[in-house]
Amino acid sequence: MIPRYHTSFLAAVAVFFLIIIINSALADSSAGLEGAPGEPAGGSVLLGGGYDVTVNINGDFSGWSLNPMERVSTKSGTMDIDVPGNGNKWAVTVSSDSPTGQLTEYEDPQYVPNPRKITESLHVRADGGNDVDLGERGLLISGQGSTTSPIKIFLEQQTSWYDQPLPAGCVYRMIITFTGSAKP
Repeated sequence: MIPRYHTSFLAAVAVFFLIIIINSALADSSAGLEGAPGEPAGGSVLLGGGYDVTVNINGDFSGWSLNPMERVSTKSGTMDIDVPGNGNKWAVTVSSDSPTGQLTEYEDPQYVPNPRKITESLHVRADGGNDVDLGERGLLISGQGSTTSPIKIFLEQQTSWYDQPLPAGCVYRMIITFTGSAKP
């Protein structure tokens, strides 16, 4: 039999929304596109280096159920990078609106005062790239030329029994920003 406090946590499943912002930036100009939870997002901007870097994120990152019995919960999607020519180098960094990288209690239309937070920070990982702790932000992946196949990306969240279920109408949330830039 599952102890009562385990059942109450699972009954009040902790769910969050991610708004993924794609931002292509370099010295002269920048632009961002916001993707609604569950919808693909992407963007392109002419950079000071003279060529476009287009980053597209695909996957459903909303409605995530976190379960402390799994210790690490994972959501996956893909990322495409498009630049003209095979010789043009690029980098994608990732950050969030949470200074600590923790999913934070949110009630539409804002974060709540004195919010509850998931104990551990969220990590973003890319196949062939790095594992980025969103509390530290950083380089997710870099390369040269357009990607020939989608790059798998993973959002990984550790949970524990100390993470609290939220009341009805509240979710754990953060905004994740993927920034594509040209490299000299």
